[in-house]
Amino acid sequence: MKESTYYIIKIKRVVFLILVSALFIADKASAQTAADSTVIIRCISVVSNDSISLTWTMPNNTNGFNAYMIYCDSTNSGNFFLQDSIFNSVTTSCTIPAHAYNIFNSYLYYIRVRFYGVDTVYSIPSDTLQPIIVHVNDIGTGGVGIGQINWNQIHTPTLSSSTGWYVIYKEVGYPTGTWVKLDSTKTLSSVDSFDTFCDTVIGYKVEIMDTSCNCISVSSNGSDQFADFTPPITVQLDSVSIDPVTGEIILGWQENSSLDTKGYIIVQRIHNAYWSQVGTKLGINNTFYTSSFSSSPVDSFYILAFDTCNNTSSQGGIQNTIHLDMNIDTCGQSVVLTWNPYIGWDQGVMEYYILLSIGNGPWITIDSVADSVFTYTYNQLTQFSTFNFRIRALDSNEIYTSSSNVGLIDIILHNPPHFEYIKTATVLNDSQIELDIWTDVSAQVSRYNIQRANDSTGPFVTVGYTGKYSNPEFTFIDSMNVTTISTLYYYRFQVLDSCMIVVDSSNIVHPILTKATANYNLTNTVSWTAYSGFAGGDGAYTLYRIIDGVFNPDPIAILPYGKNTYVDTISKYMKSQGEFCYIITQNEGMIDSFGFLDSTQSNSGCTAQAPGIFIPNSFSPHGKNPIFIPVWTFTDIHLYDLVIYSRMGQLIFESTDPFTGWDGTYQGYVVPMDVYVYTITLTGQNDTQITQTGTVTVLR
Repeated sequence: MKESTYYIIKIKRVVFLILVSALFIADKASAQTAADSTVIIRCISVVSNDSISLTWTMPNNTNGFNAYMIYCDSTNSGNFFLQDSIFNSVTTSCTIPAHAYNIFNSYLYYIRVRFYGVDTVYSIPSDTLQPIIVHVNDIGTGGVGIGQINWNQIHTPTLSSSTGWYVIYKEVGYPTGTWVKLDSTKTLSSVDSFDTFCDTVIGYKVEIMDTSCNCISVSSNGSDQFADFTPPITVQLDSVSIDPVTGEIILGWQENSSLDTKGYIIVQRIHNAYWSQVGTKLGINNTFYTSSFSSSPVDSFYILAFDTCNNTSSQGGIQNTIHLDMNIDTCGQSVVLTWNPYIGWDQGVMEYYILLSIGNGPWITIDSVADSVFTYTYNQLTQFSTFNFRIRALDSNEIYTSSSNVGLIDIILHNPPHFEYIKTATVLNDSQIELDIWTDVSAQVSRYNIQRANDSTGPFVTVGYTGKYSNPEFTFIDSMNVTTISTLYYYRFQVLDSCMIVVDSSNIVHPILTKATANYNLTNTVSWTAYSGFAGGDGAYTLYRIIDGVFNPDPIAILPYGKNTYVDTISKYMKSQGEFCYIITQNEGMIDSFGFLDSTQSNSGCTAQAPGIFIPNSFSPHGKNPIFIPVWTFTDIHLYDLVIYSRMGQLIFESTDPFTGWDGTYQGYVVPMDVYVYTITLTGQNDTQITQTGTVTVLR
């Protein structure tokens, strides 16, 4: 071997040894540096753009520092990949930008430091941390909002430098609301209770602080939609009643147990055809409703509750009013009450009570009937009273009641007659008497009974009746078996109400009864009874005469009250037929309390003078009385026959004319002075036949 070659090889060995020694020293230094350069992640946060922010400590030795190597396990399966690198040793935080991490899966992160020397050296990996992921669930029920908030730790166990307190923040109206601190806890969950929102998103986040570097780990924003779709509990009516004073319908129910109840909707069946909302009551404790609207005799209702989110409960049970009808028999003093059953109580009706108020008196319970009975008869009605009836149902639990409308019975005779007056009783003819009657037309009456008796004390018998007139004055003519020339009648009238009950009677009257008696001294005696019935007292009598049916309007006498007989001289009227009748009129003494001054007229009291014949016993054919003719009085000659015979029985003269007498001749010659026999036969008034025989002397 050449020397030069030897030295070259020796030099190479020395260089090799130097290099090996240098490498050994360098490897030893790198290992020490890696051991001194481990970082500690203190905080991990989810930033607003859903990126991850990490904060860590610087290594103790940064010699040969190359980069912070950030690794991520996105599947939580142990398969980490390099997520990012930071090449500045003094940078101790970073945000991994725009990483679309899944908030429902927590990624894992750790950091290693890379050093460059003879070889590339890596520090020991840091502890693995994960971001805090917040999960929120609405677990509220019954209208109460409850948010269940859960989250994870960033490291297990909790980092020794951590405060251990999680601060919870809440954002109403997420994501545009304002975050406010809600609570602090060392646990990994919290519950937030609140008045429910109808449809609102609420966000939550938590933070935990690390004291070693004063950094804060901030969670993701967890949120949920809090919506109240839960309707209030169904509302049941307690009762439906009618106010006895106002007649209004009153509904009552219990306060709803759903705390978010805002109010109640009242639904009514209209005209028994369709349902319609008729009212609203705001306030959970506003549990009465009054309505003056009634669409039918029986009104039906149900109630709906609604909450602050306008969720409406299901329909409650239907309940109806009790309608009371009455069939009144006022005259029979009874009333039949009928009503419809009360519907709606779960356990039904226990019984129905009958309530009565007389006049303005208190309501009292007079009786009760079973739940299956819907009629009741009350038979103690009395006149001049007002009766009010109601029906009250009691539920089977004896808690609730329902009352009907008020049935009113007013059987008061509002306008009884203030007077009943017979003004006059006047005789029209032999078989009719006319009554002039004055009544109170404002009175409530059904008819008037006209009654007659033969004595003032009765008994009175109804001879006719008449209904109520609009004119207060009317007349009634009694022609039922009336004989005015011989009988004195007493009259009155009775007032009958709608039940045909006599409520009052008039004054008692009787007309003037006139009688006449013929005397034998050419006089007639007239007598009469006094009139009874004038309210203004009795006035004078006026006496009128009727001869042979001819009325003389000139009175024959005016006599004071108290004078009841009169003797009439009739010698002037011997040539009449002898029939004399008399009528009495009487005036009322003064204007009475009704403002009347009346008069009355009696019957026609009649008598007849007996017919008579005056026959001369002698005459002289040539003297003062040359004609032999009979003179008759008070008769009406219907048949007449005058015959004259001589002493020997010879017919001398005969005449059938009562106005033709014998002139004393026979066959044209004056008969001798002698005594002659006559026979007169005549038929007068009332077919009375008179026959008279005598003698007459003919004188010279």
